[in-house]
Amino acid sequence: MKLGIVCPGEKFASAAKAGFEYVEPPLAPLRALPGPELRKISEAAENAGVSIDGFCCFFEGHVKLYGPDRTPVLDYAKRNFEICAGFGAAYTVIGSGFNRRVPPGMNRADAEKEFTELVSRIGETAKKYKIEIYVEPLSKAETDLINTLSDGIRVSRAAGRDNVRPLVDFYHFYVNGEDPDELDLLAHGELGHVHLARPDADRRAPSEEDAPVLAVWAEKLRSAGYDGRITAECAWGGDFDGEAARASSVIRKYFFTRE
Repeated sequence: MKLGIVCPGEKFASAAKAGFEYVEPPLAPLRALPGPELRKISEAAENAGVSIDGFCCFFEGHVKLYGPDRTPVLDYAKRNFEICAGFGAAYTVIGSGFNRRVPPGMNRADAEKEFTELVSRIGETAKKYKIEIYVEPLSKAETDLINTLSDGIRVSRAAGRDNVRPLVDFYHFYVNGEDPDELDLLAHGELGHVHLARPDADRRAPSEEDAPVLAVWAEKLRSAGYDGRITAECAWGGDFDGEAARASSVIRKYFFTRE
């Protein structure tokens, strides 16, 4: 297993000092950067001693995911994968709740079908770059399509690509009120990725006071055969260094150590 964190370039060194092994920066903002600026980010990670294993935030807000002409969004995805490959990244997360909301005049079933077909085609392109796609369920407050883990599993399976897999983000999982037993729906080894924050709507970093819930989540992941990456995606306070170090320690204690 491997521990990472969602953070910008200026926090890479602090993340490494706190015990994180990789970083997962937002991808969409990098599209506007010229080559030299992208190289600076890569150098910052190398100098800090962390790898850039993957990215979150795949789509910018203006990108349209629905409609008969898929060429613009597929071209957009191809450029994203070129950026990912330049960093040696292995995966990207597709959340982007605003973009995937059910369009006016379309029912949810048709929107899911269109979105699933798009994810399948994006996955086909991603495979050429040796990149995995992780479909992220989001809270009902953020989107009206793919909210629960079972939704994410269904869409990932329907996409029909071996590099398209479901993700569980425990913040969204918690605020949606999902039961830990929902993780039993996963086939052994099916889960692609994990995002983690404390079990609270404040989305702060995990701490010892969260131990009872963290222990249950960790055991469910073990039962699902999960041994991949865990990314801390949290709302940080004024003491990033201290909070990140404490979070790293707690996550390793409950998720990386077998009872």
